[in-house]
Amino acid sequence: MLFIINFFITFFLLQVTCRLTKREAKTDRLVLASAAGGLYSFILLAGRLPAAVSAASKLAAAVVILLLALRFYRVKSFLATLLIFLFVNFVFLGVTVGVYLLFRSEQIKVNNGVVYFDIGARGLLGCAFLAYLLSAVIVRIYNRRTAKNALFWVTVKKDSRSASFFAFADTGNRLREPFSGAPVMVADSEKAAPVAADCQTRMIPAATIGGTGCYQAFKPDCIIIKTDKGEETVDNVYVALSENMKADGYSAVFNPEILNV
Repeated sequence: MLFIINFFITFFLLQVTCRLTKREAKTDRLVLASAAGGLYSFILLAGRLPAAVSAASKLAAAVVILLLALRFYRVKSFLATLLIFLFVNFVFLGVTVGVYLLFRSEQIKVNNGVVYFDIGARGLLGCAFLAYLLSAVIVRIYNRRTAKNALFWVTVKKDSRSASFFAFADTGNRLREPFSGAPVMVADSEKAAPVAADCQTRMIPAATIGGTGCYQAFKPDCIIIKTDKGEETVDNVYVALSENMKADGYSAVFNPEILNV
């Protein structure tokens, strides 16, 4: 029961972290990472550990869990996601300890920074349902606050050429280059033409409304994205050319995860 409870807790915390960081995680990797979190929970059975040892073990566990759950291309991206994951864990632990101190429930055990719920199957299902509702509310509020920043001014550079236009950050764009796994930004072919000319291209398969198809794509030297915090340069990305990118206000679509690759 100890493993199962903490498996679901880890799975929930990872889901919230992915939503907050706009990252996509495969279910099999989430299950594997959650299993690691469930195994780590057995540290609850050990005696009270020194503060330094306990903190180091929790940090090491968080690093392993994230590496199992998500794919990272840059240290900066990993560190940012790690901070968010730790923050989510601290909030969860703080709420749990608060409930424990308020009600002195014998069904909640906290030791070495690990929480154990001594509850039955109904209690577990109820907690899972409440956790889902809580995460849905948090994500909805977060998405509403970030919706205003959905449009970004981007500059695509290749050699001495460049092209600039507005791009829409859409979590629904999950297109990746099949060999490297690098994310793909879909851009209007006319807007990207000054950069795409004479570039070596490759075909990237994609699912479209009409079925399956392919995009002709190239790898620029870098893409510069202007955000509220300044400019961020992304070099591990492909640009796919589309003749159907006819939208008001923007000329390209990319996954917000591109800011963390």
